[in-house]
Amino acid sequence: MDNASWLARWQDGRIGFHQPEGHPALAAYWDWLDPNSHEHVLTPLCGKARDMATLADRGHAVHGIELSEHAAQAFFEESDVSPAIFETADGKCYQGEWASGGSVSIVVADFFKRAGISGSGCELFFDRAALIALPASLRERYVERLIEDLAENARGLLITIDYPAGQMTGPPFSVTENDVHALYGQAFTITKLSARDALADNDPIQSSGMSRLVENTFLMQRRL
Repeated sequence: MDNASWLARWQDGRIGFHQPEGHPALAAYWDWLDPNSHEHVLTPLCGKARDMATLADRGHAVHGIELSEHAAQAFFEESDVSPAIFETADGKCYQGEWASGGSVSIVVADFFKRAGISGSGCELFFDRAALIALPASLRERYVERLIEDLAENARGLLITIDYPAGQMTGPPFSVTENDVHALYGQAFTITKLSARDALADNDPIQSSGMSRLVENTFLMQRRL
């Protein structure tokens, strides 16, 4: 999907991928990363994901990157937080503080055209819908940019979906377990945490004729 199409989706409210209550894998597996509240969390292609507020509630400084300014505005409105708004070298930044001591900053920018996270990088990351939003031609470039934003000891959660070729036109795109190892294997130790049948509780997709839809969650640890 090109940038114009993505912006149009947000403008028109065609965001069926959004999960208002956040992603259950965050609650189930975040502690497997042994996170410290002072560690920074990268949430690439973040949309208005509720997960960012959950992480800020835990005391983290969360760094979101999102092309749609509409999504950034909506996140803070729905979180009932009034953000500071200022310009950065990469674009406009919305930043809000949480009572826990955590914070959320969303830079409105093209993920591939930014200068990157300042400092030594984020120690943690949560990718629930970034990799699967990208066609195969952009995935290697995405992983390279992701690594540039991460600390040497970074770890995170990666969520993908896997479905038979030709049964759905992405995004979201199918990313197999083999794809994950091919893309990340040199830089990360990869542990598969779960494989959930996402077809069983999705009547609209079942009725479309799709035969299989699996949501996989991976724990990712950068190799030293």
